[in-house]
Amino acid sequence: MEINSFAFEIPQITSLRFTKTAIILYLKDGRTLTAPLSRFPAIQQLTPQQRRKYNISGGIALDFDDAQEVYHISDFLGRTNTNGL
Repeated sequence: MEINSFAFEIPQITSLRFTKTAIILYLKDGRTLTAPLSRFPAIQQLTPQQRRKYNISGGIALDFDDAQEVYHISDFLGRTNTNGL
């Protein structure tokens, strides 16, 4: 019996974009994650031009050239334990 479930997929970020109030992450498996920018004050404070200067590391983390923080996919999923990712 084959089980098709996202539960067995390790989410990987392929790209992202912004609206005025949210960050949208596009995942390799076709899913999208949308999170309010208010949850990520350092990203929210970046200008639209600064937000375009991002780096995705291994599909599981992202950072911005003009910010100090590194964000893990679990930050957007709401998970605090990243051992399973």
